[in-house]
Amino acid sequence: DACRIERTLQHVPDPGLVLTEMARVTRPGGTVLAVEPDWGTFVVDSDFTNVSRRLAHFWCDSFRCGWIGRRLGRLLAAAGLVGVEIVPLSLVLCRLEAAEAVYSLLETADRAAADGAVSAAEATSFADEQRRRDTAGTFFSSLTFFMAVGHKP
Repeated sequence: DACRIERTLQHVPDPGLVLTEMARVTRPGGTVLAVEPDWGTFVVDSDFTNVSRRLAHFWCDSFRCGWIGRRLGRLLAAAGLVGVEIVPLSLVLCRLEAAEAVYSLLETADRAAADGAVSAAEATSFADEQRRRDTAGTFFSSLTFFMAVGHKP
């Protein structure tokens, strides 16, 4: 009757192939649903705009399909599904501890510095700023997930 996948397609080399197989095994009249983040929408409030942007790109590019969220509608349609609907879901985190659990934010800054995407000084300044914001209760990060659903004719 239905197939569902969540936070998996971002890790596979060919998400379209996975969605096509899901559509194939779903009975006529059934539903295929996919929920995936779009890491290109990941933001962290920072006065170090350029550093924050480079860190977000570094994190996004660490996934095989970091932009999968924005591609779901097209891929479901390509799999032969009809009536495709897409709903955005925003994850807003206002505590650094939560962002660390979900994004490994400060570890990502260290990895980006080791990889040369940002300097060690930039990574340290960014991390210090985020700790200060957390202490002040002003930390902010956001990521958009997309829930896409289609139906097998």
